[in-house]
Amino acid sequence: MTAYYILKPMRSSVFLSTWGKEYFAYFLIANAVASFFASIVFSRLADTTTKRMFITGIQGFFIATIVGFWVYFWFTPIDKVLTPLTLLLSTCFILFVNCFVLFTVTPFWSLVNDLFEPEQGKRLFGFIGAGGTLGALCGSQLTKYLAKRLGTMNLLPVSAGILALTIPLFLYLLRMGGLSDKEESKEKPKKKANAGALQGLKIVIERSYVAKIATVVILSTFCMTVIDYQLHVAVADELQKLDQQTTFFADAHKWVQLVSIPVHLLLTPILLSYLGVGAALSLLPIGLIVGSLCILTKASLNILFFVFVATFALHYSVNQVSKELLYVPCDDDVKYKAKAFIDIFGYRLGPVLCAAIQLVGSFFGLGFAAYSAVVVGSSVAWLPLIATIQKNFNEATSSDKTKDPAQAD
Repeated sequence: MTAYYILKPMRSSVFLSTWGKEYFAYFLIANAVASFFASIVFSRLADTTTKRMFITGIQGFFIATIVGFWVYFWFTPIDKVLTPLTLLLSTCFILFVNCFVLFTVTPFWSLVNDLFEPEQGKRLFGFIGAGGTLGALCGSQLTKYLAKRLGTMNLLPVSAGILALTIPLFLYLLRMGGLSDKEESKEKPKKKANAGALQGLKIVIERSYVAKIATVVILSTFCMTVIDYQLHVAVADELQKLDQQTTFFADAHKWVQLVSIPVHLLLTPILLSYLGVGAALSLLPIGLIVGSLCILTKASLNILFFVFVATFALHYSVNQVSKELLYVPCDDDVKYKAKAFIDIFGYRLGPVLCAAIQLVGSFFGLGFAAYSAVVVGSSVAWLPLIATIQKNFNEATSSDKTKDPAQAD
């Protein structure tokens, strides 16, 4: 997460320097298309390689690609020379960063799901998630400190170096969990019989439990993108200077991370251990309903700031950890193929739906009230779905610990 939060602000500045804010909605759609094809490659690799080769290979590819971008932009700065090739590589860089967190974080959570039992996950996933939040906070602060001293593009090798440090940690976790290449090779021939580039999508379609998880992911990313869009509109209307806008957004993201850490460490373990995964998953849609009703009452910048911080803190902490816990009772096909498809494509479909709402809203001149009403309606529809997921999860983890909820559909 530290490496990603170094790249994330760079992605935004590269986008604004090359394309501009007018193409924001179109890039959301382009990113979804790119992510779909990336998920096919991801699923195929997960099916045909061992966990050790799969995880370390992906990390190595991203490190090499980051260094490659740095070498090119070093000789051809985008703020000075904007050639067709530079525009093309800048576009590739934007899409690359959008896939980065999914390709690097998804294998980590899949591996963690292999290492822990459901009861262990309820106690420990909150603390593990807090590590990611702390990494995001460190990456943001590191970028703010080094950007003026090293230059924006010289942050690329810093990100690559930090990412390289994760490889020995991954190898240690694999060894700790007894997930050796030799042991996995005995099972691989059985898996190859079912191999397919669209295996992740096939699993989502065929297994209702996995389809419910995918639907929750789409609803959550859709609602969160709407909240983010509302905040951007309010900032553009009330803060005219670029420096004011940058300071405001930096402060918002800082508070999101600061609120997420205690939620990770204190609230998440309590909810998961005593109230269950359903109660933990319900917290975000309830927060979105309350926050959107507040926006409907008074759509001021302060209200939007508060709603943004509160909902994104819940999204990055208790909701993220609870969602990962849903995969623990599932088999490897769900953990590595279906999960990868959901994380890569499902997370992009929500923003695409938001882009469609933005285009329709702009055409008809819809205001904050309409967007908030859509979020309230989506969140209300979200809650019954969580109840059915809770039921499937409880059946798999209490009555019969060997029962896979995805297989029981």
